[in-house]
Amino acid sequence: MKILLISSNSSGAGGGEQYLVYLAERLRMLGDHPVVLLSTHAYMDGWEKKFRSIGVEVLREKLTSLRDRPFRLIQSIQDQRQIKKIGSICDQVGPEIIHVNQQYAADGLDYLMGAMRYGKAKVFGTIHMPMLTTPHPRDPWDPKTWAMNGLMIERFKYIILRRWYSKYRYQKIFVSRSSRQEYDLWIGRDNGTSHVVQNGIPVERFRPSISDPGRCVVAFCGRLASQKQPQLVVDAWMHAVRLMGLSGSELLMIGDGPLRSDLERKLAAATPGSWNITGWVERPEDHLARASVVLFASSFEGFPFAILEASCMGKVCVAAPFTGSDELKEKLPNLIIADSRSVEDIARALMRALERASIAGTSVEEIRRYFSSERMAGETKKLYEAVL
Repeated sequence: MKILLISSNSSGAGGGEQYLVYLAERLRMLGDHPVVLLSTHAYMDGWEKKFRSIGVEVLREKLTSLRDRPFRLIQSIQDQRQIKKIGSICDQVGPEIIHVNQQYAADGLDYLMGAMRYGKAKVFGTIHMPMLTTPHPRDPWDPKTWAMNGLMIERFKYIILRRWYSKYRYQKIFVSRSSRQEYDLWIGRDNGTSHVVQNGIPVERFRPSISDPGRCVVAFCGRLASQKQPQLVVDAWMHAVRLMGLSGSELLMIGDGPLRSDLERKLAAATPGSWNITGWVERPEDHLARASVVLFASSFEGFPFAILEASCMGKVCVAAPFTGSDELKEKLPNLIIADSRSVEDIARALMRALERASIAGTSVEEIRRYFSSERMAGETKKLYEAVL
């Protein structure tokens, strides 16, 4: 079947685009014909290279992306020119399925409207994280709670979003039960068009590895941006070094981003040679192989690839609690969730993780079987076939 996969063009190093890479690769191996639509923005060049390296056809078009819209929700649904253009592109490609990677519930609505305008294919969208802002009021539809949190403009956005979703119907894939529950709370329950397919990765790339028992390496893998809270990772490691007997360890930060210079200034107080920030790397698994423990502190996540990749390599992982972390732990016996997001609690969880060293072999194989991109693509393809 011919499948048009549309990126939200949000980032040159984001999990949403990585999701499409993993999905497209496996759909092609299952005998389908995926075609990927990317914008002509320079930061999407790396993704084009990745798709072409796995034999997937790529279309580049001049499209307005999320980065170009300061008021992305309202601007996207009013952009009739782009909506018409997406419909025209779909007509040229002639797919049976159109699948938009949205990221948030407010993202990619112009792409979805264009796909629905085409009218000759079934339309899907993957939502990783429904929310628009953090923290949320407990009651989404009580104006007083929004006002108390200074979020009245966000409430206005949610009203528009809820009305949009009541009007436009398509098949929604959530990467976790928690994401779907959050959507149900904030947007409204959508029976019949709502599905959960948990993320998967190409496990053959992320092979189990044993770290050097004589060297304690605490690793982080991800963007050095506020969502990932890398400064909390640094603080927890430094706390464990100063007060918990973790001296002689190394902090390995795999990634790059806007917070890098701030982190380097903070780490200047640590022992010289005890930390390293790699920048962006083509094969993070080569660096993860050295890790004794992998530490995450994201303030919010969908179903994070970095934790799955480290877990499939047999690494013990530590994470600060986030929406959906308990659900992730159901499938990952190697995952330790800190009691809170405080530096002290994360440091204590890190010390507990170091006592475990690695995951038992049988658990690693179970993790690898379930979190394969083959399973993810197979479940997604069944949804395609069901609506066709």
